[in-house]
Amino acid sequence: RKIYVIDGHIAYTTGYTMQDKMHDDYFDVGVRSKGEIVDQIQMNFLLSFLYFGGQIDASRGVDALIADFFPEPVKTDASTQRVRVTTNIPNVAHASTQTYYEMLGGDSKAPLYIINPFINDGVLMHLLVAAAKSGREVYIFTGETAEEKPYKFQTRREFDILTAAGVHCYYYHGPDLKLHSHAKVVLVEGEMASMGS
Repeated sequence: RKIYVIDGHIAYTTGYTMQDKMHDDYFDVGVRSKGEIVDQIQMNFLLSFLYFGGQIDASRGVDALIADFFPEPVKTDASTQRVRVTTNIPNVAHASTQTYYEMLGGDSKAPLYIINPFINDGVLMHLLVAAAKSGREVYIFTGETAEEKPYKFQTRREFDILTAAGVHCYYYHGPDLKLHSHAKVVLVEGEMASMGS
């Protein structure tokens, strides 16, 4: 997880880590959030913090904790957007984000765009092939280079299968052919968008 919550009012979620190499060598995306969604992201952070052994001083009581971590949300312009935070918990077979990806779009015929450096999940590949064969426009973008060489070879193999099914597959080269793509984005045109770390 890469979550930044500032005073309980502004939240960023992104794939960028706090390393020079991420700034210098990687293409990634992030989302800046205000309003009630920040409470969800803050709760996500706190649950992760506790799960990995962190401790919170609750000696001042529940009301003080709520005041510290969940202040009144920043007022934003009225929005009709529905937002959801999903979280994977490692080692306990709780892969909510994968399940969510598998549901993306449902029976929608809207074009589907995916940016992801890891094109190697068998279930998702099957769903993408089926979507393309049904006549849906499916586009996948991934990096020409990979963090680990096995991913590069696996991606090339999957791209052959996906292309044969009618999926439009593209490599991101970056300036000087050196940048890695680390973004994880799904866009169902005109309907929904998802990004992860």
